[in-house]
Amino acid sequence: MLVSLGITDTVESIRQCIRVILTTSKGEVPFRPRFGLSPEDLLDGRKKDVDIAYAVIEQLERYEKRIKVKKVDIKAIDDRQKSATIHYTILAQNKSDLLNIQL
Repeated sequence: MLVSLGITDTVESIRQCIRVILTTSKGEVPFRPRFGLSPEDLLDGRKKDVDIAYAVIEQLERYEKRIKVKKVDIKAIDDRQKSATIHYTILAQNKSDLLNIQL
């Protein structure tokens, strides 16, 4: 029972960190000017989905060392909002997971 709680806690901790990274604007965190995705800059209509996917991957590789990103799918919700589905492996558990987040 305790082992499964640890796995669930780790998965939720990683998901929460991913959400924080991807919803934080660059420059918002003091002394970490490159931290964050700045979704408002990526969703201005000038960036292609592949550019947004690369930005997501770059941020997660830099700031969430507990995972290895396998794939990011970007899908338009409307003109100013997109959804990112992040497929990744939790390194300590060698377990695949995915998270869908609105940008």
